[in-house]
Amino acid sequence: YAATLAELSLTPPADVTKFYAFTILPDNDARPPTFTITATPAGTQVPDGNLTLTSTGDKKRKDGTLEW
Repeated sequence: YAATLAELSLTPPADVTKFYAFTILPDNDARPPTFTITATPAGTQVPDGNLTLTSTGDKKRKDGTLEW
């Protein structure tokens, strides 16, 4: 899996990047390979906490225990 949105030729819209910064953490050594995408909030979205999505489809927010 790619480690950045740029490697995927993706650019999030400005109205999204105004409120979230995105990181991708791939583990290409795992079998099968896995990834976790994290959206870190900014501005008025900070109370939301980090939003994560994994390669298994798990979606979490804030403390990692709540679904979106």
